[in-house]
Amino acid sequence: MRIRTIAMAAMVTAFAAIMIACAGASAPRGWLSPAIETQRDAFGAWIQITFLQAANRENIDGELIAVEGDIVYILAANTLKSAQVAQIKQARLTTYDSRSSLLALWTLGGVLSTLSHGIGLVISAPVWIICGTMMTSFESYAPRVTYPPKAWEELRKFARFPQGLPPDLDRHPLKSK
Repeated sequence: MRIRTIAMAAMVTAFAAIMIACAGASAPRGWLSPAIETQRDAFGAWIQITFLQAANRENIDGELIAVEGDIVYILAANTLKSAQVAQIKQARLTTYDSRSSLLALWTLGGVLSTLSHGIGLVISAPVWIICGTMMTSFESYAPRVTYPPKAWEELRKFARFPQGLPPDLDRHPLKSK
């Protein structure tokens, strides 16, 4: 009975550790595609821009449309907005849905499976907890690209128009996912 109590405590600890270690998705639910589909997706990545205090602007969240010279274009609430790079303090780009919650479930299943290990679960449960938490955390941060330290040239390739806005583009009918 004592082993089962320890196992139950290990499961709760594992699940809590996994959830704390994971990066939350910044994009609205359902907006991000899995990694394999992102390669075929016509939309840009989700970006969150935080401005310097001197810029006196509200932060912007939306789809990265283009980066041209020192101007970044973002589609926020179906409105094309622009921001000068010099006014941006930080930009966090989320490129795809990492599906790290599936890894969290696999880890939880692995911890549960240690109930059949008898006294061996004293070793196997912590191994599942530690390794599962680390891998889930790593995977949840994998789709993130942040400015700084990355340059805008690095973020540009995740835009809807990586070469810049087409000259004949009608900006009003642009729609997000």
